[in-house]
Amino acid sequence: MRGQSGSMLPAFGGLAFVSLVMLALAVEIASFGMVWRQTSAVADSAAESAAAMVDIDALHKGDTVLEETAAAREAYVVVDSAGDVYSATVDVTPDEVCVTVHRVYQPLALRGFSVSDAAVDVVSCAQPRTG
Repeated sequence: MRGQSGSMLPAFGGLAFVSLVMLALAVEIASFGMVWRQTSAVADSAAESAAAMVDIDALHKGDTVLEETAAAREAYVVVDSAGDVYSATVDVTPDEVCVTVHRVYQPLALRGFSVSDAAVDVVSCAQPRTG
């Protein structure tokens, strides 16, 4: 047993380092999930708001058709009101509006480990309904 004094110090140091990396990874996964949920909420809100822009003349004739220009404008207004970190692409057809919202996630805790930025792209589609 002699000569083994201090042998636990490197093991404890390695364990502490691994624990710190695992904690940083857990924080990054939670942060990425939060950014994805926020981006998804913006995309859903934009698509649903745009789907409410129906053509009134067609509605009086019994057809539920999107007014394409108004729907695209409404989707961009919703995305712009969410903040500068989002950008969007809107695709409108007479029957459906699809909004793609883009955001860049910048890692916090793992930046020291050369983890680069990640793109978060969320697509949400909505159709006009009556009822």
